[in-house]
Amino acid sequence: MRETKISTALITIFESAPKPISVPEILKLLEKSQLSPNKTTIYRQIEQLQKKSIISPILLREGTTHYELKKTHHHHFICERCGDITCLNISSADICHAIQSLAAPGVKIKGHDFNLYGECEKCAT
Repeated sequence: MRETKISTALITIFESAPKPISVPEILKLLEKSQLSPNKTTIYRQIEQLQKKSIISPILLREGTTHYELKKTHHHHFICERCGDITCLNISSADICHAIQSLAAPGVKIKGHDFNLYGECEKCAT
């Protein structure tokens, strides 16, 4: 991936983001930095960052995708009211064991996607 103003700004955005972010959020942050690339450029850059295992996508059930720096495998809680995404500290080994115990005999699970949905504390009150 060629180093450009946009690619450098994207890495900075992901490094400073406290939670996974969407392309519209990325575009707003770039505008604040006086950068105005088109969406196609951003999607190409994101694709390259994913190929290099720098970021990972989080596909939400309503169809939107958010992105975050690739860290250790972890799960998320998504508030259905405000859309806030929180990283969870749930043991992947515990989840994998539970999923495997639910699978049909002879089936070997090799991966999973796991998000929890509900209302965050702020929205629930």
